[in-house]
Amino acid sequence: MRFHTSQTDAGQTKGQSSVRTEVQAGTDSWTLEPEQFTAHAYQGHFRQDGKLRYPDAALIVDEVLLFRPLQHQAQVQHQARYIPVGSFLIKLIDSRPDFEHIVRPRQPVAQAVQLEKSGVEANTAALARLVPIIGTVYYCSADLR
Repeated sequence: MRFHTSQTDAGQTKGQSSVRTEVQAGTDSWTLEPEQFTAHAYQGHFRQDGKLRYPDAALIVDEVLLFRPLQHQAQVQHQARYIPVGSFLIKLIDSRPDFEHIVRPRQPVAQAVQLEKSGVEANTAALARLVPIIGTVYYCSADLR
């Protein structure tokens, strides 16, 4: 999603540009733990030892960049498809079992990238041969087995 913060987050003034810079730097993942009209912003995954960085952040969602409902039926796809979303490549979840994988490429990528899938393991080396990457931002297969 594309979002911006309100002028003050829980009484703290934090410039939007510095928050954006921090979120876009490196290969750290960031997750939001939704609350009623605010969210707790975590560096890392909020359910997996993420570090709470901005509690009660007042966020305004400007645009949902990717939304795909999961299919209930078990399917097997032999190709992993990664699509560019902002400065990341995100693997589409299209099988059961499957895995979540987000990488940061070294340069912007204009189109989707496909490669052979090998079970529920991310094939980062094969992906890096197709698109030079800085590293993995997020990988998890536990929720999609």
